[in-house]
Amino acid sequence: MSITRRISRAEIVATHLSMDAGDIRDYEYFSGRTAAPVFGIGDRYYTVASPAELRGIERYHGGLVWMPVVDAMAQSQAAKSRRVVYVGVEIVHRYYQGV
Repeated sequence: MSITRRISRAEIVATHLSMDAGDIRDYEYFSGRTAAPVFGIGDRYYTVASPAELRGIERYHGGLVWMPVVDAMAQSQAAKSRRVVYVGVEIVHRYYQGV
């Protein structure tokens, strides 16, 4: 009998970013404020969430546009628990950039 270990959300994001799973926890942005953890790295934010959890994140931090990442390995790991890996980016209008 084989025992399969459930992969954590932090490990899935770390896989996508080619980082160590232990180091990714240092980047947790909304620690405990949302149902799914959000990791902020540079000017992007990452989460592994169900659609309902993503709606909660969007309510908490509405300034980001969330899109599924294009990474087959990370998405297949997330799909095992009926979740999707998302990247959140801040859309800055050209008017505010002074262009």
